[in-house]
Amino acid sequence: MSDSTTLQKQKSIVESDDPFERELQKRIRNKNKKLKDIKELEKKIKSKEIDPKEEQLEKIRAKAQHQADIEEFQAYLDLFKKSQKQTEQKERDMEKAFNKTLKETKKNVVTAIADILTIIAISQQDG
Repeated sequence: MSDSTTLQKQKSIVESDDPFERELQKRIRNKNKKLKDIKELEKKIKSKEIDPKEEQLEKIRAKAQHQADIEEFQAYLDLFKKSQKQTEQKERDMEKAFNKTLKETKKNVVTAIADILTIIAISQQDG
């Protein structure tokens, strides 16, 4: 995934109420910030604006790992969101089935009451 795509995905993230999702979003933001800092550092080194120190070179060497971490966190986030959508769909399906069963049960109860009232009316006529 390119850096610009990663940044676009990160910008499109809306804070979630779910703690797991929020944590993944936070980690992605933090890694993107580190990548941005590394890019700025690389730019300064390339333009000979600074003479890099060992610590700065270590940051640059960590760039690939930060990118890999972002991809991993994004994969977890995508999987989590997919799972949430599936769960929501199952809940809607269950609610729909419950409402259908409830409607049928109400209809059967009304029919049973009507049958009982008919039997009572017939028995009173006979009796």
